[in-house]
Amino acid sequence: MMISEYDQLEAEQKRTLLQSCCGSQQWIDKMVEEPPFEDLVNMLDAAERLWDECSPEEWKEGFKCEPGSGEQQSGEGIPGADRESQQGASENDREMRKMLATAGADYEKKFGYKFIICDSGKSAAEKYAAVQLRLNNTPEQEIQVAADEHFQVMRREIEKLFL
Repeated sequence: MMISEYDQLEAEQKRTLLQSCCGSQQWIDKMVEEPPFEDLVNMLDAAERLWDECSPEEWKEGFKCEPGSGEQQSGEGIPGADRESQQGASENDREMRKMLATAGADYEKKFGYKFIICDSGKSAAEKYAAVQLRLNNTPEQEIQVAADEHFQVMRREIEKLFL
C-alpha cells in the first residue's frame, strides 16, 4: 500500500490498519484525525509525536496488544520466552528461555505490564540481560523506557504496511 492510498481510506479502515501496529485507541484515534501524510517519513514523525503525547495509561493500553497481530500478548510477554518446546532447541536454549520467562514474570509483577523490547536480532541472553537491567528502574523510569521500546516495534509495523 502507498501512503496516498492510506490517505484515501475511510476512518474505520485506517483504524483497522493502525490497530495491527498498536492497541492504544487514543493513539489510533489521533492518527486517524491527522491530515493526509506526505510520505512515510511524515507519517512516522506524526506517529512518534502522537505516541509521545499519550498518557502512561494510554501507553499501557497499547502494550496489551501484540504489534503485528492486534492480539493480546501471550506467554510471559518476552519474545522467545514461550518457545521452550521449539524443535531442535538445545538444553542451554531451553534453560535460557525458562530464565527469561521467570524474569518476565518478575517484571510484570513489579510494573503491572509485560516486558516490552524491540527484539529484532536480539538473542534470548540479550533479552534476559535487558530485563534484569530494567528491573532496577523505578516505575516512572520504566514506563518511559517501555513506551520507547514499544514505539520502535510500532515503527517497524507501520513500515511493513507501506514497504
